[in-house]
Amino acid sequence: MDEQQTLPLFEPENQYLRGLINRGENVEIEFKDDHGDFSDSHIYESIVAMTNTAGGVLFVGVTDKMEITGSHRFATGMWKSTDSIAGMIMANTVPPCATAVSVVQFENEKNVIVIKIPKAPTTTGTSRGKFLKRTIDAKGRPQNIPMSADDIISGVSRIGVQDFSATFLADASLEDLNLDLVAETAKRRSTQIVEPFRKDLFLQAPRQILSAVGLLSPQDAKPNIAALLLFGKNEQLRNKLPNHEIQYQIFGPRGEILKNISHSGPIATIFPKLLELSELLRISDEFRFRGANVVIPEYPEDSRREALANAIVHRDYTLQPSIQIQLFDRELIITNPGPFPAGVTLSNLLSVAPTPRNRRLTEAMREFGFVESSGRGIDYIFQGQAKFGRPAPDYSGSDNYRVSVRLAGGKANLDFCRFVLSSVENPSVSELLILNALFFRRNLTLEQVASVVQRPVTVTQEILSKLREDKLIEITSDRTPSYLLKGSANHNAMKAVKPVRLTQNQIEQFKQDLIKELQRESPSSLSALADRVGLSPSQARRLLIQLRTEGKITMLSAKKWKIQKE
Repeated sequence: MDEQQTLPLFEPENQYLRGLINRGENVEIEFKDDHGDFSDSHIYESIVAMTNTAGGVLFVGVTDKMEITGSHRFATGMWKSTDSIAGMIMANTVPPCATAVSVVQFENEKNVIVIKIPKAPTTTGTSRGKFLKRTIDAKGRPQNIPMSADDIISGVSRIGVQDFSATFLADASLEDLNLDLVAETAKRRSTQIVEPFRKDLFLQAPRQILSAVGLLSPQDAKPNIAALLLFGKNEQLRNKLPNHEIQYQIFGPRGEILKNISHSGPIATIFPKLLELSELLRISDEFRFRGANVVIPEYPEDSRREALANAIVHRDYTLQPSIQIQLFDRELIITNPGPFPAGVTLSNLLSVAPTPRNRRLTEAMREFGFVESSGRGIDYIFQGQAKFGRPAPDYSGSDNYRVSVRLAGGKANLDFCRFVLSSVENPSVSELLILNALFFRRNLTLEQVASVVQRPVTVTQEILSKLREDKLIEITSDRTPSYLLKGSANHNAMKAVKPVRLTQNQIEQFKQDLIKELQRESPSSLSALADRVGLSPSQARRLLIQLRTEGKITMLSAKKWKIQKE
């Protein structure tokens, strides 16, 4: 029990609260007796109903007949402190409802939990999807009833509008923050900044720094949730934001868990530690290039930093699950609770404007140098994968409840690495993605390239034109033109990706590719077809003979083939 939060008998506050109890229940006052068959969900539903109506006060430990029985949950330790109760309420209401919780001891020495509930600026529901409001029934008694669809919609302007990280907790104070950690982080940041006016900001006292970056209320210096997440003391984080933890797991080759660690604490402490975990610093390859030693990490620093930062700033902190970092033999998967922000889809990740779910937290992390300054961290994730010849980040595991990104590890493609080092100077992320795609997929149409870079066709054409001017790619003269790497680069790419042995699925796919090439340019030579689909001449010949047997193509000579017209 938290003695400092128990108000002694006969103080003005107790007399006021006693007066509220004596009035009985109404729209703004409700009693709950948590003895016997009682669930915490009753608390959440009452709070939702009151915040959606006019706000009010909820007394836990008082019966409907105004008898003070005391809170059973608090007396038995099921509820450990007022902070934990407030955190529990926030975790189970959407958007989170910030309440002021206190313990009041009345004349019979029974402790009553008093929860002061503000009126919500937008429609609020329980985490289980219940939307309630408080009304008076036909007999004049208060009741909580479901809201109609019209009620819900009228109270919501747009899902996602509220910035949870900018919320100020009713009982939070500057004492909840580790100001030494603020000073330490600011000192490190000041050494990274060149501009004098920005450097001066981080040479001030911790409170002034926090105010300047929008982490304190200008009225009373209360910290918002972003401040707590970044610099909160461990105990305060556990009580007020119990779902802030990050789970780190390592899996063996058979899927067995080798390591399972929960990292808790302020972001300013755990973010740098997570980036330096030894397993994430593995080197995949090393080679000599023009007299220099080139070291290739399995997971590039930029990729893992921005992927983790995105999970932290985009996660939905109103949901219970923690952020998951899962390391497998040849892949790294980072998952955060909550779907993509409104307007973000799998097909526009690279082109949509930055839309952080927790904007205040994002801006603060940017100011303190934890994330990329332009807000385009997603570009660094894609670029880090592409420049070493690895597949693009895979977000297909995302759904309406989570965002999941998979980064392919394992060995890099050294042929592609040498090609980039010898041919391209400071390529953009779009240029790298195009070269990477052409290296492994042989040739692409304009529409396919536009899909790779997630840009409009007109913008894609401009990028392709620059690559053609740099003599890195060329365009075919077919009826349906396609793009491929130029000259020796294309030869090396074909050589690098030609399969030695074909599976049945690959056989069927390559047969379809051969048909498409013949539909585009017929007749075609055996060598041209083999190069375009990425097969050796002998492999291509075997598949062409199969297609001829199936009656789909015709052989004009030993080296010339054409499509069979129906």
